[in-house]
Amino acid sequence: MKRVMLLAALAATIGTSAAASAQKLGDVTPYNFAFRIGLVYPVNDNLRDINDNFILLGADYTFTSQYLKNSDTFLSIDYIAKALNGDQGSYWPILINQRFYGQDGMYWMVGAGIVNADFTRTDTVFGARVGVGKNLGPNIFAEASFFWSDKIRGDLHANSIGFSLGYRF
Repeated sequence: MKRVMLLAALAATIGTSAAASAQKLGDVTPYNFAFRIGLVYPVNDNLRDINDNFILLGADYTFTSQYLKNSDTFLSIDYIAKALNGDQGSYWPILINQRFYGQDGMYWMVGAGIVNADFTRTDTVFGARVGVGKNLGPNIFAEASFFWSDKIRGDLHANSIGFSLGYRF
């Protein structure tokens, strides 16, 4: 049932992305894709028992349509793992986010979606994030985010703070 829910959420996200890309409401930004790499630190003791810090690999797709004035809507997919070998101890936040701009290249963001976690068994739960970022150049940016998840099997939450450096193209 959980896999069906995950596949349905992914299909809805891809469908929304395709529909948003087909609209010609104006170019929000000259780039649509971004990749991020960083470190994530658990805030919960149960998650800290798995590992003291995690690696973050992330990708963003910014929709070309502007749904809210002076902001970007984007899909983020992050792979947060204790190691890159694919062993248990990872989670995938898949979120629809909104980025709001401030002064001097600063922005803040908020997002919601699902978190697919693989700690003891695979589980899919509701997740969200809030964060701040700064454009360091035309394509380079830095972000700090707080990830939150609903309760995962084994009395675990994927609540964590992440820091990443990214490149838009």
